Amino acid sequence: MNPERDESWPALFGVGAKSLVENAKRLGLTWRLTLGTVTEVTSADSLQVRLDGDTVSITVISMLGTSAVGNRVYVITVPPAANYAIGQVNTLYPSQQIAITTRTSNVGTFTVETLLDSVTASLVSGKTYRVRYYVRLFSSVADGIARFRIREDSISGTVLAITQLYTAVTVNQSFPTYIEVLYTAVATGDKTFVATGIRQTGTGNLTAQAATDAPTYLYVEYVSG
Repeated sequence: MNPERDESWPALFGVGAKSLVENAKRLGLTWRLTLGTVTEVTSADSLQVRLDGDTVSITVISMLGTSAVGNRVYVITVPPAANYAIGQVNTLYPSQQIAITTRTSNVGTFTVETLLDSVTASLVSGKTYRVRYYVRLFSSVADGIARFRIREDSISGTVLAITQLYTAVTVNQSFPTYIEVLYTAVATGDKTFVATGIRQTGTGNLTAQAATDAPTYLYVEYVSG
């Protein structure tokens, strides 16, 4: 958002937010407004928030009064290093992206089960989410089957979904693979999902390919609840 184009928006968040913006403008500072997810409530006036597109949480001064883990909040960043939670989005909507991991370089080669990608999302107990994974596989030999899994927590965690890809067709060519699963959160807080790959049969070495113009995605989106 740009205060020069929309002077009315701070009223949506209250007097405190408007004061912050006006002070920043008066001092000639540049500020930024970003959506994020509360990952920890440290105290009544301090939160840990993971901003959309980031992988780690930051400390945020709360101007909300109350909040909870999993809530979506607006964070205003005013240089040099002040972050304030100034508004709260109370309603999740279907297909809302909660977290995403994007990879733009290869993983491999491998034959045994290997962790390829992971994503951590802030979930709310009782709500249902969809975990989606898109990857491209390359096999050095066209004689087998590759298997992909989505697991909870780690490479040794509970298997949530499995898909197979036959590599017995054409060698020296990569093939896209897609897998998804619905997951209902049993607790409120951070939850990690991992994607793994393994050579199920055959003799070839496998590579999970990715590039800047052909990235791999592992992401979590809200469904219902």
